[in-house]
Amino acid sequence: MIRPRPARAARAVRRFLLAVVVLAAATALVLPRQLASRVHDAWSRTLVGAYYYVWFPENWKLGWIGDRTDPPIEPVLGKYSSLDPKVAEQHIRWATEHGIDFFVLSWWPQDPEIERRAQEGFLKARNLADIKFCLLYESQGLAFHPGLGTVNFGGATVEEFLRHFDTIADRYFTNPSYLRIDGRPVVMLYITRTYTGLYPDAIHQLRRRMRKRGFDLFLVGDEIFWKVKRGDTLEADQREPVPSRVQLFDAITSYNLYEGEFQQHRGYRGLPRLLADSAKLYRRYREASGSRTVLFPQVLPGYNDRVMRLAAIDHFPIPRRVRPSAPDGSTLATYIERLAHPFLDPRNPVVLVTSFNEWNEGSEVEPTKPSVATSRDTSRDGTRYTSGFPYAGYGTSELETLRDAFVAVTGRVRSRREGAAPLSGIEVSAWLGAQRVAAAKTTEEGVFTLSRRWLESGRSYRIVAQDPLLGPSPSRVIDVVAGRSLTEIDFEL
Repeated sequence: MIRPRPARAARAVRRFLLAVVVLAAATALVLPRQLASRVHDAWSRTLVGAYYYVWFPENWKLGWIGDRTDPPIEPVLGKYSSLDPKVAEQHIRWATEHGIDFFVLSWWPQDPEIERRAQEGFLKARNLADIKFCLLYESQGLAFHPGLGTVNFGGATVEEFLRHFDTIADRYFTNPSYLRIDGRPVVMLYITRTYTGLYPDAIHQLRRRMRKRGFDLFLVGDEIFWKVKRGDTLEADQREPVPSRVQLFDAITSYNLYEGEFQQHRGYRGLPRLLADSAKLYRRYREASGSRTVLFPQVLPGYNDRVMRLAAIDHFPIPRRVRPSAPDGSTLATYIERLAHPFLDPRNPVVLVTSFNEWNEGSEVEPTKPSVATSRDTSRDGTRYTSGFPYAGYGTSELETLRDAFVAVTGRVRSRREGAAPLSGIEVSAWLGAQRVAAAKTTEEGVFTLSRRWLESGRSYRIVAQDPLLGPSPSRVIDVVAGRSLTEIDFEL
C-alpha cells in the first residue's frame, strides 16, 4: 500500500490514480544489540514508536472517515496546523503519558514546507526532551515511478539520495532528542521493497559517507509486503523476500500490510485471516533476514481511506473493532497480541504503530472528541464511506490500548512543597527484592511509565521515586496485572 503524499505533492499522484487508478532518559532509549536473558539494564524497555505527520492543515482537505460520519468524529485539537509548536507539545504529552517512546517523523525530500513544519513546529515543542524522534525518509519523493511502482536508482538518483542525507545529518542527527539504537542514529526508509537498480551501491555509499561525518547509521527498511520488486529489473514482482536487499538494513518492518486487492481480508471475518497471513509473512522475512537484520513488527488500529480515494479505488476498510459489539481499540489490541508480542526481537525490541495521526487513511490513534458510535455517513446511500462498520469518537481509548499492552505501571511525581507542582527528571524505579529491575525518568508533566519488559504479570514489585537532593519517597508495593496498566501510582517528594 502506497500512502498519500502531503496534499500539495499528492495532486500528481491523485491525477495518476484518477487517470489509470534528558541524559538518563536518553540512555533509556539506547538499546544494546545483545541482551542476555534476565541480565539487563534497568533502563532498557520495549520501544514503542508511532508514525507522525506534519502535513496539516493541507491534508485535512483530502478528507478522512470521521469528517463524513454522522455525527462527525473530530480530533480533540480540531483541524490543527503542524506549524504550531503547541500542537506538537500536546501530541508529545499524550504520547508519553501512554507509553509511546518515539515518533517517526515523515520527511519528504525537496519539500521546503514539510521541512519548515518540522523545524518551526515539531522541533520547537517545549517538551521535546520528553520524547525521541527519528525520520521516515519518504522514498516517493526521490524517484518514484507510479506506473512501474518502483524507486529506480540510477547514477544521478544515487547522488541525489546522498545529498538528501547530508541535509538530514546537518539538521537532525545532532539533536539530543534524535533516536539512537546502540548509539547509532535511526533512519527509516519508506517502500524500500520497491527499490531497483543501483540501490545496493547507494546504501553502501551512504553508510561510508555518514561514517566519515561521525554517524554510524541504523537503517530500517520498509521491506515486508505481499509483493515486492525483485530489484534487478524495473518491472518484475515476486511474492518472496529479496534476501540481498533485506540484509542491507539493520532492521526491516512493514509500514502497513493492508492490500485492497485481497478480498479474503475484508471485514470482521477477514481480520483473523489478515493477521494469520501477516504472521506467516513475518516468519518468511525473519528467515530471510540472516543473523544481523532484526524485525520491527507493526500494528494498526484500523484502516479506511475511502473518503480520500473512493473516486479512484474502491478499497474495503479494516474495522476498528473486531466485531460490532467489541470496544474501541479491540482491533489494535488484536494486532498487538498476534503480531507485536510474538515477533519482538529480544536484541532490539521495537514495535511500530501505524499511525499517530495519519487521519486520511483512518489509521490514527490521536485522541478524538467523544461521540456515539455510528455506521451512518453523509454519502447518498448513508454507508458509502463506512461500509456499514461502526465508528465512534474514541477519546483516548486507542492510546490506552497501547499503554495497557506495553506499560506495567504509570503515575506522576509531584512536589510536596510547591503546591503539588509536577517534578521532571525524577528517577522512578521498580525493585524485586534487592534488584532494581526497571527504571524511568519523569517528563515535564511529572509522568513516568515503567515498561512491561522486565515486570512480570502476577509478581509484586516495590516502586520508589528518588531525587538526589530530596531523597527517596516512601515506596509502594504493587502487583503487576496482565493486559492492564496500573495507573495513578503517584508520589510526592
